[in-house]
Amino acid sequence: DAADAMEKVVTGEADLAIAGKPETLPGAVAFSMLENLAVVLIAPALPCPVRNQVSAEKPDWSTVPFIMADQGPVRRRIELWFRRNKISNPMIYATV
Repeated sequence: DAADAMEKVVTGEADLAIAGKPETLPGAVAFSMLENLAVVLIAPALPCPVRNQVSAEKPDWSTVPFIMADQGPVRRRIELWFRRNKISNPMIYATV
């Protein structure tokens, strides 16, 4: 699990890991940027209700069904995005 990757390096269970960078790193971990990946919204290209929702000029994000990470840095970044956009009760359809 990518969210546990850093902990496995810290405890010596793994020599290295490839994972999203958390907001803070423990002193025992060195970080080398391999790639700068954006967190993006993925929606169907064909006409459907969710495509209409996210394509609106001002989407009502609280009604959009999200599939998102169960834990880890990406999950925390999305939760921050929800807070910044005042989405207090997002519709989490599933976590992976």
